[in-house]
Amino acid sequence: NRVPNPQGCHYTTEMALHSDGTIFILSYDKDNVETLLFQGDGSGTWTPVPTPVDRKICKLSIADDIIYLSDKSGNFYYSTDKGATFNQDTSLPKLYITSTGVFDIVSDGSTQHLNAQYKIYKGQYNSWTDFTPRKGSGELKDEEEIFGRVYYDTVDDRLYSGDSEGYIYAVDTP
Repeated sequence: NRVPNPQGCHYTTEMALHSDGTIFILSYDKDNVETLLFQGDGSGTWTPVPTPVDRKICKLSIADDIIYLSDKSGNFYYSTDKGATFNQDTSLPKLYITSTGVFDIVSDGSTQHLNAQYKIYKGQYNSWTDFTPRKGSGELKDEEEIFGRVYYDTVDDRLYSGDSEGYIYAVDTP
């Protein structure tokens, strides 16, 4: 079934699902300038979720029921209470600063893996450590190379990511 966007919004750019079935979406206003976070049950009734960066959110993701957001200045935020409150993550440098505020996050069931484009971290909110994959020779990738999406394979307990030079990294975890 087609579900309408929140009133006053033009289109949805991000969606994430909480384990209790609540859908969180990031939608642009009618002028495609401001972004807002909403929650709903998929029926088309959307409730605004206040955040510290209303109207400037770039990316939304959920891992282990923790909601993560980034803003256009490269700041990273998290909510452990289903969006009731958001805090800024102070354990990371600013994420790659672009108008898209790109990051990607996956979980292996106990640890989260955050792709911040130039580095990959493991941990969770306010407790991240560098987990950047190395080339087969053990050397680090070039600083200008960026990572794409991250994917966690539960069968092989392996984290995958690709970089801007076309290489795929497979990292056995932890």
